[in-house]
Amino acid sequence: MKRVGEPAFSFFVMACMAQTTTQKETERTIACRTVHPEDIAVGDHVAALHQSYQIGTYVWCGLDSHQFPPSEPIELTLRSNFEALEVKEICLPFVLCCDHASKVVVLDVRSTTIGCLSARFIEAYRKAEKAKSKKDSADSKKKGKKKKKKG
Repeated sequence: MKRVGEPAFSFFVMACMAQTTTQKETERTIACRTVHPEDIAVGDHVAALHQSYQIGTYVWCGLDSHQFPPSEPIELTLRSNFEALEVKEICLPFVLCCDHASKVVVLDVRSTTIGCLSARFIEAYRKAEKAKSKKDSADSKKKGKKKKKKG
């Protein structure tokens, strides 16, 4: 049931991270919260949670195609792949973001459900990405040396 003031997809909450403290050995989970477009600010860290698409039924070519009139669009909601983004500029309905590699991504809030990520999660994500890139570069150097020895 939708409550007043909540976005339509508030029941799709994504668990962002679980961290164990060494002193108390208790586990805390922080949930990624969906945000209204007007609550997004420059500098926030966000992720696209869901993308909605409207597809005309004339594209449908299955057994159910006779159930829908050709002029009626069908709305499909798909879960997005995770990508942590930093908000650079806002001009509603568009939000200009950059990922960790400075790739520009524009989100349209009319068709995208946006979730706000915690600072703790972003810090852990950056550390993991940095470690992964170091490992990948070390692996590529090893492969390059092996090829030179063979040749």
